[in-house]
Amino acid sequence: MRALLEVRDLGVRFRTRGGRILRALDGISFDLDAGETLGVVGESGCGKSTLARVLVGLVRPAAGRATLAGNPPRPRDIQLVFQNPLASLDPRMTVARIIAEPLQGLAPKLSRRDLRVRVAAMLERVGLGDAYLDRYPHELSGGQCQRVALARALIAEPRVLVCDEAVSALDVSIRGQIVDLIAGVQRESGLAVLFIAHDLAITRRISHRVLVMYLGRIMELGDSESLYMHPRHPYTRALLAAVPIADPVRARTRRAPVEGEPPSPLTPPSGCVFRTRCPYAIARCAAEVPLLRPFDGSLVACHRAEDIAAADPAARLEGGRSGVL
Repeated sequence: MRALLEVRDLGVRFRTRGGRILRALDGISFDLDAGETLGVVGESGCGKSTLARVLVGLVRPAAGRATLAGNPPRPRDIQLVFQNPLASLDPRMTVARIIAEPLQGLAPKLSRRDLRVRVAAMLERVGLGDAYLDRYPHELSGGQCQRVALARALIAEPRVLVCDEAVSALDVSIRGQIVDLIAGVQRESGLAVLFIAHDLAITRRISHRVLVMYLGRIMELGDSESLYMHPRHPYTRALLAAVPIADPVRARTRRAPVEGEPPSPLTPPSGCVFRTRCPYAIARCAAEVPLLRPFDGSLVACHRAEDIAAADPAARLEGGRSGVL
């Protein structure tokens, strides 16, 4: 059965003022089914937000393509929820106007009354009543602003929702509420969700599968629980090792997280882009780009995945379901 969203060999390049080329995405491929949530994690600068902007048409790819049910996606089919809930809303517009704006382009024949009824219904769906219709963004809390942003995205009846760090600016307690809201909408409508985040616990909570990115490339892609409990790629292991744990004794004995800073995307390492920070790197890692290949139920881009798994089979997420990268 064909996936709802198919991304194949997606590449994005930016030219700097000095004429140098920055590869923001390099050969990104994955599928996303209706009703599925794919979590996307990785350090800042790995290309997560660029991927989101390509999918919604804000950035033109230099290579590859994304198709929805085999066809080029329409603007209404893929909607984006931004990271900063307040900055993503027009401060001069009321909540009613903010949510109604997409409908005015998609259904211009709707009467003002019908438009307001649909907007009120959508506000109710995201946990806000019609008492919020005539408020302005500055009169709302961060969580309420993000509910409005979610309502604005859902009013277009998209088939794919892209959440680009949509809960990172919120308090921990509010994050869970927004995640539960997204999951509830997904169960009702069969919405596919691409959930980009730094918070590994939240990603694990909502995602069916997880995609790990580093310097514009995919390092690992697999089932959420399996990836968290038995990470195959050294970079995935390093990310999970960075998750704080409450037990000070275990904290002193756990493996060290990845050291150093990511290389500049303007001058990425040859071969495996993670090799300069990888404790398992060998000469082959500098000479050959590892292909994303099946290993132990997941897809992993590592020449030494088998050797690493055999040497350290007990690697797993030690921090339980808490912690932020």
